[in-house]
Amino acid sequence: MQMQLPIFPPTTKLINACVGVFEKDDFVYYLHNGSSIFCHFKDDPNNYR
Repeated sequence: MQMQLPIFPPTTKLINACVGVFEKDDFVYYLHNGSSIFCHFKDDPNNYR
């Protein structure tokens, strides 16, 4: 199995060593090792849940 380096944008708020939250252009992106796994509009509470 190949390991991935956790490379995140500089403004990412890290939840742990592999998962982070990143905001850009009114969207919130959830990142795993720097790859987007989910996104939603910043002001849309239904997609956040």
